[in-house]
Amino acid sequence: MSGDLNYTKEQLEHKFAEDFSNPTFPELAEIYFSEHDFARARQVCEIGLKHLSKNLEAQYILAKIELIEGHSIKAERILKNIYHVDANLIKATKLLIEVRDFLNRSKTETKKIIDYLLSQTPDDIFAHQWITNNYDDLNSNSDSKIETFRVNQNIISVTFYEVLKHQKYYQQAVTVLNDLKDTQKIELKYYKKEINTINKLIKK
Repeated sequence: MSGDLNYTKEQLEHKFAEDFSNPTFPELAEIYFSEHDFARARQVCEIGLKHLSKNLEAQYILAKIELIEGHSIKAERILKNIYHVDANLIKATKLLIEVRDFLNRSKTETKKIIDYLLSQTPDDIFAHQWITNNYDDLNSNSDSKIETFRVNQNIISVTFYEVLKHQKYYQQAVTVLNDLKDTQKIELKYYKKEINTINKLIKK
């Protein structure tokens, strides 16, 4: 990334146009992603990764785009690769856990990732909450999959809210949106706009 320098969107676009391998390209992709311009964010990531294939920040953004567009398995594949290369990119590791829960992957295998998180940060709230939420599954005789979709309380990221909304899990999206508001992870203005949008979608 760019270290202590903060570039404007226009500056980043100029840098990228001049040199596709400029290491600031993930910053530009992240700006496009935050603007919901997923097509342009994807294009920047894919072009940049052709030149800097090991850039994990760009891979992480690409995984988020795959999630938003409903390609959960592709996102999981990218996030697993990031985890194997550098498990200390914590935001990617946590998103991998969320995706595994979303896809109803083995809780026992996911617990191994949780254990790694706790080995690095023993007081990690996310990890402890996951264990609490999945206590019954972890202690059951069989690691059976959950037949009906449900939202774990640890899935309270804006990315996953967007995933649920785009994939038409509207009731679950409302749950996540309320959690985001209650934990003050989003602004009230954003909450009001999104809850109004979701309610309209539910009534259709």
